[in-house]
Formats: sequence, C-alpha cells, structure tokens
Amino acid sequence: INLRIGINRISTSIGTESGESFINANSGDNIRVKIVLNNTNFGGIIKGALVTYRWGNEQGELTDEDNDGIYEVVLNNVPTGSSIIRITAFAGDKYHFDTYEIALNVVKRTESDLSILIIGLSGGILSLGIAIILYQTHYKYPPLMRKIRKLRKSITKGRKVKPLLLQDRGKLIYENFQDTIQILELEETEEFKKKKKNIKSVIHEEEIKTKIKNNFKEKSLNNNE
Repeated sequence: INLRIGINRISTSIGTESGESFINANSGDNIRVKIVLNNTNFGGIIKGALVTYRWGNEQGELTDEDNDGIYEVVLNNVPTGSSIIRITAFAGDKYHFDTYEIALNVVKRTESDLSILIIGLSGGILSLGIAIILYQTHYKYPPLMRKIRKLRKSITKGRKVKPLLLQDRGKLIYENFQDTIQILELEETEEFKKKKKNIKSVIHEEEIKTKIKNNFKEKSLNNNE
C-alpha cells in the first residue's frame, strides 16, 4: 500500500500598502516602498517574514522595524526611466508566496518649476524687507515729523528749502472752540426736541381727558332732563 499525504500550503498575496502596483517619481527622488503580506486563507497579515527586493543591479531586504506587518525599504536617488522592482517573501514552509512586481516610472525633474518658485520667494522676501526699511526710516513718524526730518536733512546738505507752513496756534484753538460750540448746540437742539415732544404728548393727553369729562357731563344733564 502506497500512502501519499499532500499538504497544501497557506495561500498568500503580496501587495503595497497603498494597493497600487506602480510608482511615479521624479529623477533624484528617494522612493519609500512599503509592502504588506496578506494571509488569503485565514485573513490577517503575516509578520516576521523575510522580504527581499531586486531592482536592476540592486538588491536588498525590506525591514519591519515597528513589527506592524509593513515591510519598508528606501530607494535613494532614483534615475530617469522605467524599471521593475521584484518582491519575494519567505515565512516558513507552510506559506506559499508568489513574486510581486512593482512598475517604477521616473521622469526628469523640471528645473523651471523650482526656478519660478525660488524667484517668487526671493521677490516676496525682498519686498517685505523694503517695506520694513521704509516703515522704520520714514512712515512710522507722523506727517509733521517727516516734514521736519526732511527739512533738517536739506539744511544739513546745504540745499534751499521751502518754509515749513505751520498753522497759527490761536487759530487752532479758535477752530476747536467753534467745533465744541457746534456740538453743544446740536446736543441742546436734540434735547429741546425731545422735551418739546414730551410736552406735546402731555397736552394731547390733557385734551383727551377734558373731552371725556365734557361728554360725561353732557350725558348726565340729558339723563336728568
């Protein structure tokens, strides 16, 4: 009697953490590849496996430093072109793994985009610096102080200057006094209007009361007759 015992190994699948089997990148980028091993028979992910990769002439091992079932490797300074990253895994004789392939597409980085960004940032920083300098040297002073500073610089350099016109102090006091009077008159006018309105209301109420009394007297006289 010939007895044969067949043992079926646990089916698995290899995939990326994102679920996509392709990676797009720019030349010179550092690419992080993340791989997950799935137990397709009983569910869950497989930890503690040996996961390796081969990419052109380069090969190495993916590590799971956090022991979360995600195996990672970083491919540094990837060159322009299309290539295949092949992933293999081993977790003991009870698991069956197929080779998994990732398509890597790397395009040449466009320097123009970076140049525009750098120029824009430089222009913004320069404009901000000019604005700060103008404020500190000129605009933080009141208008009259700016005129005095300008006049002093002109005198120091020996230039002809126009006389600085200042409003007479007495005139300023008079104008402020007139403004105050107008405000007080306006307040008095408003107060008078309110009082007048109240007086009219009282007079109107008295007239109504008088009419009611007269009507009552007339009715009383008519009833007596």
